[in-house]
Amino acid sequence: MGKNRGFISIIRNIPLIFRYLFDPEVPFTKKLFILAGLAYFLSPVDLIPDPILGFGFLDDVGILFLILIKLADQLEAYVNKNKKENKGKGKGDGDVVDIEFEILDDEEQQK
Repeated sequence: MGKNRGFISIIRNIPLIFRYLFDPEVPFTKKLFILAGLAYFLSPVDLIPDPILGFGFLDDVGILFLILIKLADQLEAYVNKNKKENKGKGKGDGDVVDIEFEILDDEEQQK
């Protein structure tokens, strides 16, 4: 993920986030922090009630930023760890699949 820790970077990496959350090698405590933060963000119960002078959303925004920062750090470490593990496997980076294909003309497809 590099140095780009923006919201767009997180959105682009949603498949990686799911892989991270469902990876049995990732400690449960790291997953729990992210899931608990998301549960708080989505929950109608807040430390500061939402209608209070417009400040009620500050705790939600703070939790969201904390989750995004922590998630970006964890995903960067996760990607780097996987790259190191895949280097030793000898064939590519693990995400490359070799396939064979043949392009047929329209006349050949109709036969």
